[in-house]
Amino acid sequence: MQYIEAQNLEARLNKSNPPLTRNEVHSIACDILNALGYAHSMGVVYRDVKPSKMLLDTLQTTGLDPDGAKIVELRFFGGYTDKETAQILGKNLAKVRRDWEFARSWLYNRLDATKE
Repeated sequence: MQYIEAQNLEARLNKSNPPLTRNEVHSIACDILNALGYAHSMGVVYRDVKPSKMLLDTLQTTGLDPDGAKIVELRFFGGYTDKETAQILGKNLAKVRRDWEFARSWLYNRLDATKE
């Protein structure tokens, strides 16, 4: 299994960091619940759910800016088209397409590397 370098939720909740905003809490909770829901739908029961096991900001560590990560969320998880995504974010269609292609290529390379 390939090592993924990312901050975990436990480190983010450390008292030396600023408190999470309401939007961050909502986003993190939704991501965790979606991941657990998917695992359960595949017949996997994950019982070791704790902050130290939850990786954060994986999309941002790819080189995507926060807008790029939002594009992936809207396209992949929201099912929006590139045009709809550009309208929602108020971004240039070419930028949305570039970031989407970059993210797809990065993900493909990460998945392909796990076969080795």
